Amino acid sequence: MKKCFGSIVILLMCISILCFSGTSFAYVVYSQDFEVTDGGYTHTGNNDCWQWGTPTAWPNAAASGSKCWGTNLAGNYSDYASLYLFSDWIDLSSFPAGTPVTLKWKQAYSIESTFDNALCNFLVSPDQYEWSNNYTGLNHDWRELSADISNAAGKQFRLEWALLTDGSITYPGLFIDDVIVEIPIPSATDPDPENDATGIPCEDVVLSWVCESADSFDLYFGTSSDDLDLISEDVTVSSYDLPLLEQGTTYYWRVGVASGDIAVSGDLWSFSTLLEKPDSPVPSNGAEDAANTDLILSWEHFSDNVSFDVYFGLTSVDMEPIATGISENSVPLGDDLDFVTEYFWRVNVKTEDAVESGDLWSFTTADERVSGSGGCNVGTLPSVFGLLMVPLLFLLRR
Repeated sequence: MKKCFGSIVILLMCISILCFSGTSFAYVVYSQDFEVTDGGYTHTGNNDCWQWGTPTAWPNAAASGSKCWGTNLAGNYSDYASLYLFSDWIDLSSFPAGTPVTLKWKQAYSIESTFDNALCNFLVSPDQYEWSNNYTGLNHDWRELSADISNAAGKQFRLEWALLTDGSITYPGLFIDDVIVEIPIPSATDPDPENDATGIPCEDVVLSWVCESADSFDLYFGTSSDDLDLISEDVTVSSYDLPLLEQGTTYYWRVGVASGDIAVSGDLWSFSTLLEKPDSPVPSNGAEDAANTDLILSWEHFSDNVSFDVYFGLTSVDMEPIATGISENSVPLGDDLDFVTEYFWRVNVKTEDAVESGDLWSFTTADERVSGSGGCNVGTLPSVFGLLMVPLLFLLRR
């Protein structure tokens, strides 16, 4: 005669197992892996054979570690068995009603299909069931299951696993391991700028993200991934306008999400700003009749935290470095240059995070001695200045 379950009054507030997805973080309220202790679990029932320890028969091992709970660690369960395993009481009274709560556990079972049944329930009192789910069938090896038990928020509750059997045909039974109760917290996603983006302009950068069901956000930002500054706290909008950024710099950021009294840290994201090339060369690119003595090469670059490497030579493919790591926007040439000769040069700009190769520039020197800004050549001054010098030299000789 098959066992009648009509005497078991179960209020099915949720009748299906739900795998919670769409979040990266969770606040763990309760966790038990049964490795050190039996978790304070208790058991009772007709022909009770619940055991805590290491399985020596099917499923032959715990889900993790070496220990778990099972209806018989060394063989089959009994006929006409009503086996109940209870957790200790779990307190969620500090979490307001409506707080999402997820139950996760690992389970293996091998029981007679249809006629024997395993149950997982949670109770808020000895006779008030808030959720239940039923399992039956052979050789269901270890797997993680999860359920939405949000009805437990604001209450104290305990978990129950049960195995109810008829009077014939027995199998290894029901096994439980790695029980977790957690509050899932939605994380910030879809960062803009995208994670690892490069070439981001330094002006008018707006950080933004997407997050569902969050009360507020804390925004962390900086140039070191392990030392971010809190730049905005308890904001309720999912965007933030940044000030002017440095060129060629990698910035890191993350969004902490708060939901109720729980806050979790977000994923670490990064982006790198554009490093612009030097421009406005002196001598100008393609210049002719350029100075060939006391020449100073110069350029413009509108950023403070950069340095420059300057290359110079007679061919565009074989230039030598004449200055490296300088902070000034100019470099004097120590030697006189040949007349009517084309010279090539390039300025690379770099930061701690990036290097940008500059454009190739060139100029051609004059066919007579012409001084640059580093000196003065009387022979090249206009004739009016020469005339003015004559009486001055005469007075000096007297």
